[in-house]
Amino acid sequence: MDKFVTPNLNNGKVPSFVYLAMGLCFLIGLEYAISRPASVALFLTHYSSQILPWVWMATVPINLALVACYNHGISRIGPLKTLWAVVITTCLIASAATFYIPLIPPLSLCHYIWKDLYILLMFKQVWSMIHVHESTFVSRSAYGIIFASGTVGSIVGSLVPTWLAGTIGSRFLLLFTLPIYLIFALLYRHTYASYPFPPISKQNSSDRNHSLIRNNPFLIGILLLVLLMQLSVGITEYRFSHHLEQELLGLDVKTAYCGRLSSIANALSFLFQVIGSKILLHTIGLKGSHLLIPIILGTFSLLGFWAPTFSWISFMYVSIKAIDYSLFGVVREMLYIPLHPDAKFKAKAYIDVFTYRSSKALVSILILGAQVLLHSHLFPFLYGTSLLLFVLWVLVVLFLFRRQEGRSMLLKP
Repeated sequence: MDKFVTPNLNNGKVPSFVYLAMGLCFLIGLEYAISRPASVALFLTHYSSQILPWVWMATVPINLALVACYNHGISRIGPLKTLWAVVITTCLIASAATFYIPLIPPLSLCHYIWKDLYILLMFKQVWSMIHVHESTFVSRSAYGIIFASGTVGSIVGSLVPTWLAGTIGSRFLLLFTLPIYLIFALLYRHTYASYPFPPISKQNSSDRNHSLIRNNPFLIGILLLVLLMQLSVGITEYRFSHHLEQELLGLDVKTAYCGRLSSIANALSFLFQVIGSKILLHTIGLKGSHLLIPIILGTFSLLGFWAPTFSWISFMYVSIKAIDYSLFGVVREMLYIPLHPDAKFKAKAYIDVFTYRSSKALVSILILGAQVLLHSHLFPFLYGTSLLLFVLWVLVVLFLFRRQEGRSMLLKP
């Protein structure tokens, strides 16, 4: 491992590291905005939203194995080679899905599962790099700017399926993954060479990685916040997928509609990241920003209980996605700033990948149980559950910031 050197920022200028991080996030957002609508439409065409709970449950062991392999790779071969392994795997799956889905329909399922894993690994890798170089930032507003660069990429990328889905077909949109992630990997290698990481522990036992979270109240709090957000996202996504399947017919029509919603969500995310996060952090602080998110989403969910139309479901889906990718992401990432590099890489992998996606398994159990017991009352029950999650979310924030560490971070300029 190269010696860790902290760049000198005494000249007061924005370091090149910030621009490199912005470029990396831009490319991640660009690729995902192109491939995700196609992946969702291909999945719903070959399968059904009714099996989503089973798919989410099946991803739990995949998530756990992936995080274990990722942490092992970080410890043994380093962040750069680990990232290349993920990039190559992603490109191979995208290529296979493009050319062989008509012959092997389960490939649509494979890509649907993988898309929600590699996007987290990519962002986690970039943000772990950012956290170990937090001294390179001129101010905390740099977090919002870097998030916004990813959103700009998403805005640009979401135009591609909107315009081209009906022209070249949804499958061939997945080929955009190859050139974009080749550029991403090369840019990441340049950034890694210019800004080396500090030493990362070679110990990689499961008990050690779990103890990083168990012994740190802040990590426990972050884990619970991520869990509650993703449970809420999972319920909203299931409702949206159900209505999308019922209301719109045709693969390319679904792809184009998802692309339009992604454009709206990304535009809102950009505004929240560039303007909203800065205003909120300077007016109500970190704690207030964390509290405001569940209050806003809870209000939307309460209103949606009285108007469960496809339009309102789409609005709620766009809202929670926009906030998840912007305000929640910014204030969540700020909680990692004072932590040890091991926590920023290894414990963060469990929180940002395993907890992020495995939370959908809990949603799956909830949905499957409600389908058996409640039948026609399934969706009112899901609305009520969403409201309960937002209440619990507020309580977790209050508990987290009641600690001395929370008060210190709240007061940190």
